[in-house]
Amino acid sequence: MSILVALPEPLYPADAFAGFDPGRGAAPDNARAMAWAAQAAYESDDPDKARRLCDRWGFELAAAVSAASDGLLPAASTRALVARRHDVAWLAFQGTDPLVAANWITDLDARRGADGVARGFRQALDVAWPEIAAILGRAAIAGRPLFVSGHSLGGSLAVLAALRLATEPETGPAAGGRPAAVFTFGMPRTGDAGFAARYDACGLTGRTLRLVYGRDVVPAVPPSELGFRHVGRRWSCPRGERFDQAAIAEAPDDEPHLATLLPAALRRLLQEPGPAGPHVGPARTDAAGRIIDALPGELRDHIPDRYWTALARPAAAPGP
Repeated sequence: MSILVALPEPLYPADAFAGFDPGRGAAPDNARAMAWAAQAAYESDDPDKARRLCDRWGFELAAAVSAASDGLLPAASTRALVARRHDVAWLAFQGTDPLVAANWITDLDARRGADGVARGFRQALDVAWPEIAAILGRAAIAGRPLFVSGHSLGGSLAVLAALRLATEPETGPAAGGRPAAVFTFGMPRTGDAGFAARYDACGLTGRTLRLVYGRDVVPAVPPSELGFRHVGRRWSCPRGERFDQAAIAEAPDDEPHLATLLPAALRRLLQEPGPAGPHVGPARTDAAGRIIDALPGELRDHIPDRYWTALARPAAAPGP
């Protein structure tokens, strides 16, 4: 992984799963833990580091998944982590690494297949699915409530995996069936209206929270004007603030829209060059953090640290 997505180990908090309650499914209070699971998925190429993180959080690393399509230049390269403890398991997909060409090929292949899903996302799940299904079907995993999460591209893979678990009898029952909850962070649109309807018909809408921070541009693509639709309930957070449970959409919607986001972004870039807007800090303080802070706001708001920082518990007020 490149330094833009991997995180120095000391920056992972020991209390990432404090307050996590498997019995509450897609409750907002579980979002912080799943944001950290999605961040940890970026460490899947370093199983020893991933194992230490899981140990820190009271989980056992069941597997670090790595799969790629055949060819000199793979068209899909997918990584994920599976972790478990006595009462729950989670599956977290790695998102886009800007320095991995296969991730860009996946993201840019927005041609829709017969199932209405962008072919790049479908292929990225397909190459890893045999390994993931086998892991989830093991006795040590099957039967536990399963939480699925992912940031960016990983969010799209998370919702595709959730639908596959809910609808395919050859994998669903072995893996415990429909996930208990799905959390996505900065997820792009994954499929068309037909895909969204199937997702909803399987009872997954109420189990899915789709988080959008600030002016993150990635949830606006592929454009809805091309027939793509979001799934799950949106939970938005203005830049510089924390995610507020009162802001969770009551019903699925398709925001944000590129047609309104992009013109405003171009105006700000011309009128306010350089870093813009407040942020709930501190976020990343390493060298990569300084690079991230120099990005235009619409790209900066997409970085994982914006999500897990905006989900952090407010610092306790000092005593008298």
